[in-house]
Amino acid sequence: TVSDDVCLKIIAKLVKQRKDSSAIFKEQNRQDLVDDEINQLVYLERYLPDQIREEELRIIVKEVIELVGASSLADIGKCMGPLMSRLSGKADGSLISKIVKEELS
Repeated sequence: TVSDDVCLKIIAKLVKQRKDSSAIFKEQNRQDLVDDEINQLVYLERYLPDQIREEELRIIVKEVIELVGASSLADIGKCMGPLMSRLSGKADGSLISKIVKEELS
């Protein structure tokens, strides 16, 4: 038996792979493969919790930055741990990282 947390992590990883693959295929002008990846995404994303909008995510990131006392890009690690545990499955890690970097710059 696999726990719900593990299942969500696996599905999130598959979603990320499909998004990355579709971007690569799009660069290579392989619309047929892009379509396949997007079709798979439609089915996989149904099993994930609703994703947090970027505006809400930015507010949470600001709260965590203030909470941990981060003040520069060197403090990204301090922020990412609490954010990833708090937002597990609700936001893409690369988007979280991007917003943290923007807020600390």
